Amino acid sequence: MKRNFLIVLSIGCLAAQIEQRSNQVSDAEQFVARVEVCAFDSRGTFLAAPTVRVFESESHKDFSTSFRSGVADHIPFGIYKLEAYMSGFYPEVRYVAIYRPQVTVVVGLAFGREALTLPQPPTIHGKVIGSLPRDKKIFAKLAGIYSDRALESKIGRDGDFDFGVPWDGRYLLLIVSEDAILASRTIDIPYMGRAIEIKIGER
Repeated sequence: MKRNFLIVLSIGCLAAQIEQRSNQVSDAEQFVARVEVCAFDSRGTFLAAPTVRVFESESHKDFSTSFRSGVADHIPFGIYKLEAYMSGFYPEVRYVAIYRPQVTVVVGLAFGREALTLPQPPTIHGKVIGSLPRDKKIFAKLAGIYSDRALESKIGRDGDFDFGVPWDGRYLLLIVSEDAILASRTIDIPYMGRAIEIKIGER
């Protein structure tokens, strides 16, 4: 009887350990992600899956070897430093947040050495048309649509603003106040037209 009791007790303990380990694995699986990295050129043409050269966690563990054709599974949640590149393009380095089971990261790659060949970036002049709030801080912003590049410019009293943009690509031009986006439009760089006019309320 005692022997049977010990056998039953051992089986029960083993089952509890297996269940505990299963629960631990299940909990761990809830906090990992499938990450896909895809590349566009700076004007929006889809390229392909880039080579992930670096995918480093805050604890300095590099998961870059986990990527196959731009996709990696079982990436623990966290903040990562990403460096991605393709032959003929400049690499992009950025930080990405992985906090969902499925994460897509889009990198915008500059062709060749275009980012370094301009001794002085061309200046783009613009003017805001319409009544600007005088009691709030406002500024103009160029944000890359296919990259994480961004520039800001002060808006003068007459609505004028200027940018020196060293990178080609497609951007979103925003007129921003403290509590709202007052106007927005897309713009391609290099911009060859006359001074840009953007109206308050324009989308």
